[in-house]
Parts: sequence; C-alpha cells; structure tokens
Amino acid sequence: MALDYRKYSSVLGMHLAGDIGDLTVYTNKRRRHVFFSKQWPRKPPSQRQLSHRNRFRRIADAWQRQTQDGRDRWNNVSNRCRLRGSGYVLFVWWHTLRDLPAMRTLERHSGIDLDL
Repeated sequence: MALDYRKYSSVLGMHLAGDIGDLTVYTNKRRRHVFFSKQWPRKPPSQRQLSHRNRFRRIADAWQRQTQDGRDRWNNVSNRCRLRGSGYVLFVWWHTLRDLPAMRTLERHSGIDLDL
C-alpha cells in the first residue's frame, strides 16, 4: 500500500514543494499542501521566455565563475544586512535590476566592497 502524501504529509512534518511523481505540490498561505496533476506545456516556449531563461542562465553561470571569496562576500553582505535571501539571491537581484544606489547602501551598511 502506497503512502498517501495528501493525508500524511503535514502529520509527518514534511514541507513538500515541487513535483512528486505525477503530482505537483505547493504549500498555501494556511500551510496546507495543495496537490494537483502535473501539467506539461502544450506548446514550445516563446522567444521572450527563451530570452529570460537564457538571461538567468547567464547570471547563474556568472555566479559559478565567482571565486569562493567573491561568493562569500555576497553572502556576508546579505547576512550583515539581514536580507531574507542568500548572497546568490542578492547577486541575481543586482544583475537583473542594476540598482546601484541600493547596492552602495548595502555595501556601506555591511562594510564590504562587492567590486561592482
């Protein structure tokens, strides 16, 4: 007999999100798991979708090319400024929005230069 995730997931303390077999799961605002059948795209991605995906792929590649010291500095800025995301999230935010005054404020508050 297979375990019914719908019935037991919250009892077991599991925080499910994503795809599980043929189901997709997320947690709603009331902390209840919502299950629905996985849906596959019916048409290929648009040129705009591909462009956005490639943009985020390039940002992820740039993060991987950072030295460990560079990644540590981004993480330390995030931690010292008590941001809700990691250094990687801050890195992605910077590379998508390029808000230099905000980044200078974070550098000043953290005391860390990110070499922007």
